[in-house]
Amino acid sequence: MGELIVPQVSLPLCVTSVIKPVFYKSLSNTAIERYQIAGDLPDVEVARAIAKLESWMAPMARNQIMAGLAQLKLMTSERKQNQNDLEAQMNLYAMKLMDWPGDVVGFVLRSQGDVSKWWPDWKELLDRLEYYSRKNRMALSALRDYQAGKNQPCTAPKAKQIDHAQISEVMKDTLAKMQQGIAERAREDRAYSAHNTPNAPNTHGAQTQPGHPQKNGGTI
Repeated sequence: MGELIVPQVSLPLCVTSVIKPVFYKSLSNTAIERYQIAGDLPDVEVARAIAKLESWMAPMARNQIMAGLAQLKLMTSERKQNQNDLEAQMNLYAMKLMDWPGDVVGFVLRSQGDVSKWWPDWKELLDRLEYYSRKNRMALSALRDYQAGKNQPCTAPKAKQIDHAQISEVMKDTLAKMQQGIAERAREDRAYSAHNTPNAPNTHGAQTQPGHPQKNGGTI
């Protein structure tokens, strides 16, 4: 058996240079949440990249999957399982593995014997399938989103019409309220001044009221 190579897709530099990771915001989770396209891409390059990734996503034929599972069985030990249960399990695995990219399935089955000496349960295989296919699947999703958004017609939002008459009425009303406030404040100031200003002394010989003696030219 040749050297095991982690499955990947070779995309042109103009595409890989604008596919950027978006990380989870949680401080406890530094994994990549998704990819986004940070830049402009020619339509033809987007289509080619999508075609490559979709081809990579194609499943492995069922007979090839069964052959890979049989090989894995010979490389690992079983955990107390009878032959009928094992055959049913292999058939179920084959059905589920057809939902995953063929290159990734082949790699996982060929290398599983190096990871564990035991015949794997489905969770073990699922974790490795997700790990080795996640980046390419996220790249494909980002390119599809980019292509869909780029193909949608770009319509600029309509500018809001300015109602000059309404603005004029608002300004008039505001000015009237300001003038009214100024007039009311002036009346309040005059009333306050009149109430708090002392009477001027009587220096012209004012008459004293009966019963009130005069002192120093004023009344007490």
